[in-house]
Amino acid sequence: MSTEDEEIAEVARNWGAETPFLRPAELASDTAPGIAPVLDAINHLPGHDSLILLQPTSPLRSAAQIEGLLSFAAEREASSVVSVCEVEEHPSWMFHKDSDGMLAPYAGLEEATRRQDLASLYSLNGAMYWVRTDWLRKTRSLVGEGTLGFCMDAESSADIDTMLDWRVAELLMTEREAGSKVSGAGR
Repeated sequence: MSTEDEEIAEVARNWGAETPFLRPAELASDTAPGIAPVLDAINHLPGHDSLILLQPTSPLRSAAQIEGLLSFAAEREASSVVSVCEVEEHPSWMFHKDSDGMLAPYAGLEEATRRQDLASLYSLNGAMYWVRTDWLRKTRSLVGEGTLGFCMDAESSADIDTMLDWRVAELLMTEREAGSKVSGAGR
């Protein structure tokens, strides 16, 4: 686990996480590039040939999905694998709007009159990133040429960036808990 905050590190240790170093404060700011703490972590932990980044803003991924991503990476001898989700809002139905309110199609997109006719597209969901450390050192990115996509369902792909996201994730977690209590009742 990587954090700059000793209190967070202590809580993590109490729950069984290892916190072998604290992240420098400059890598914990809102302006720090997202890859910087990852590169810092691999420099503090030499001898590892790969890493998995599990962002705390994606709390609905499951242990089975993490294991699935790792198996997917191993089976394909991948350099980089990221979790993705099929997009719900297709860019073919997106537009630019000028100052007068005039709409213009988003550049270079296919025309379709029905959603079913559009090609499937995928978006990074931010839940899981797996990468070989040698590839990461070379590319300085978690996503690049040769990156594979590991598909996840929309519900597990919930990413918390706003209060609305938080409320939706809370609702989904409550429903999951209620469902697991119901399915476990007959055991």
